[in-house]
Amino acid sequence: VKNSDKSFMEEIAAVKDGSMSFKDQRSFARARRNGCEPKAVEPLVHMLKNSDSQELKLIAAEALGWYLYSSAKEDIIAQCQELYNAEKDADAKAELLKTINRLK
Repeated sequence: VKNSDKSFMEEIAAVKDGSMSFKDQRSFARARRNGCEPKAVEPLVHMLKNSDSQELKLIAAEALGWYLYSSAKEDIIAQCQELYNAEKDADAKAELLKTINRLK
């Protein structure tokens, strides 16, 4: 396993187990916009579902909107639609809708 792959997998684990700082989670989500790695979808969705930070939710939703050519696109749309239906915050709903529309 390459060091970069190992580091990426460690970052994913840290997002999911809650040990990554807010600042590092924000950087992780922003960095996923250009890479569009399918392995990053799960931690981004995890941020959307579990973060107490509205800012982090918006960044994660926006990052998922870049996965237009990803093999995970249909799964992203389905999960964002589910989150959209359950979301109470207007800004988060708006960003989720943008993401859904970008991917369709």
